[in-house]
Amino acid sequence: MEIWPNRFRPMLAGIIGAAGNLGFVLIGIIGLAVDVTQDSWRWITLVGVVPAFLTLAIMRYVPESHRWEVASDRVRSGPVRGLFTAELAKHSLLAALFCGIMLVGTWGSVQWLPPWADQLTGGRQPSAKAYTQIALGLGSVTGCLLSISFGRLGRRTSYFLICLSSLIGCSLIFRCIGHYGPPFLAMTFIVGATTGSFFGWAPLYLPELFPTHFRTTGQGFAYNAGRAIAAIGALQMSALMRHDSHLVCAGDKGKGIAGLRRWVSATAPRRERRGLGKPNPK
Repeated sequence: MEIWPNRFRPMLAGIIGAAGNLGFVLIGIIGLAVDVTQDSWRWITLVGVVPAFLTLAIMRYVPESHRWEVASDRVRSGPVRGLFTAELAKHSLLAALFCGIMLVGTWGSVQWLPPWADQLTGGRQPSAKAYTQIALGLGSVTGCLLSISFGRLGRRTSYFLICLSSLIGCSLIFRCIGHYGPPFLAMTFIVGATTGSFFGWAPLYLPELFPTHFRTTGQGFAYNAGRAIAAIGALQMSALMRHDSHLVCAGDKGKGIAGLRRWVSATAPRRERRGLGKPNPK
């Protein structure tokens, strides 16, 4: 994204998030064509590996950022512990917390909608999981494309609005809808749009927190620390599903996650960051 002018970065961030969520749509389409069971995980894993080969084309054809080349000539990229210096520690921890909330909301709550659809149908409609996955993925793609407007709204305002809309969407689907059908799929699309738009916000905001020579390290730490936090939420939801086959507690979880998002939004730095203008040490 560093090779694009600042005015185009919100658009590119939205496109990046949308492209990532297309994979969820494709998995749903595959689920419609082929019956996915507990015994078919091997070939599903192989399907998921295929996009990794795109990295070969990226290494060959995508140029390095001129901004990064200039910064690397001045300062060599440091180890991960450099993220916890007096200058960067606050931003590193906040970025990890933002990503953790974002991923708990998807992995720990929203991504359980396809198996919940299967439970609501009693397993009699194998296509229910696939259609739910497609609706969720298309909603996420739409949310990421809508996130292009974040460039005008501001980062903190955008984060708050995503949190608020996620709170409303999760509350409605987990509390008010108890049967699989068109209303369920429509709300799944809406929930996908609200929670998925985080993946258009993150590529826009996270790079702005770090100087160029630490930008990749900082984003990598934030996303992967977020995944570790999200794993706790995913395990918790799995335990809830074992104790309650109808996912009665999911509504409280969805509301709690979104409420936590709102709280963390209020703790964000008061000063907005826009663009990649943070200076590098000389």
